[in-house]
Amino acid sequence: MNSSNSQPRPEDTEQFLKRANASKPTPA
Repeated sequence: MNSSNSQPRPEDTEQFLKRANASKPTPA
């Protein structure tokens, strides 16, 4: 990961959320 980029791109954020959802079951 590039620490120089303080602002995460929307794509990175989407992947992060996807990973979080995959590793952690979301209460639906």
